Amino acid sequence: MSVADLYQSAEFSALRATAARLGNDPLQIQGPGGNVSIKSDGKMLVKASGTWLSDAQREDVFTPVDASAMAVALRAGDPSADQPVAFLLSDGLRPSIETSFHAILEAPVVLHTHCVATLARSTAPISQAELDALELVFVPYQKPGAELARSILEAWHPGAKGAVLGNHGLIVVADTVEEAEAKVYEVARHFDTGPVPVCEPDPCLIAELAGSAWTAMGRGATTALAFHPECLAKAAGPALFPDQLIFLGPEPFVADLPMIPPQGPPLGLALFRDRGAAVPENASPACIALAEMMGEVVFRLRDEPTRLTESQTLDLLGWDAEKYRQSLENQRKERLAGEAQ
Repeated sequence: MSVADLYQSAEFSALRATAARLGNDPLQIQGPGGNVSIKSDGKMLVKASGTWLSDAQREDVFTPVDASAMAVALRAGDPSADQPVAFLLSDGLRPSIETSFHAILEAPVVLHTHCVATLARSTAPISQAELDALELVFVPYQKPGAELARSILEAWHPGAKGAVLGNHGLIVVADTVEEAEAKVYEVARHFDTGPVPVCEPDPCLIAELAGSAWTAMGRGATTALAFHPECLAKAAGPALFPDQLIFLGPEPFVADLPMIPPQGPPLGLALFRDRGAAVPENASPACIALAEMMGEVVFRLRDEPTRLTESQTLDLLGWDAEKYRQSLENQRKERLAGEAQ
């Protein structure tokens, strides 16, 4: 099947619909996170870097890649395997840095989400019996790219239908889009611990933040963190997962009022004890989406979670692929602002 035929296929149409559903489910996808793909005869359509799955029905968020050539490069240890753009089949958007594991997994359909329930569960040990019952493998945290793809391949076994990525999320594979989407939600239901608390902010918080360049978040799970000391303490630690680090900074700013701007790297989330939560006034849509997700993750954590190490943090903050993704996010924010005028 040619790339043109793949674009016109019924399964690709189904993939776009599933991508949009997942992208509009904040318990599965937040902002530009996650990616999906479909492949046939060595050709693959994969989500482009920095695009939003929620846009999949109204924009072309996919880009064509030579999956067979990329898989060969990955298995051979070729450095080009960490440069998905080298396998593009046309001019256009850069493929997701995670294109590598989409290419190396043989199933026609691959879905990768930042499922909140799975992400929270991935920060604590998961028994082999539990993984086997779900037909999943576990892959300890690796920076996205060729290194992660090879770790997934090493952990994979016949009969596996997906992978829990430590401090990252979920991958599922299937012959059809319908089967893959069903598996995503099966795993989410299994790992989920149920509804989390939600709270309104202290009514005075908005006024007290005036002039601070921060704005109070509304009712939600992240606001609720401020009123639950044990979970607030969990939220205050180093980043739990890559998108938190990229869009919200190394760790949330936890403090009492009045607001005293922290020194150091820019932060995207502030938590005020017994008062509420706030994001920068100029926060991007992605920053807001990740901030709203934080409470959903933290309330689902078990005990003391594993976190990104200092070396992993520094590796991501200096990563060119993430800088590219953030530049696309800034462009999207400007476009949305123009459409709103």
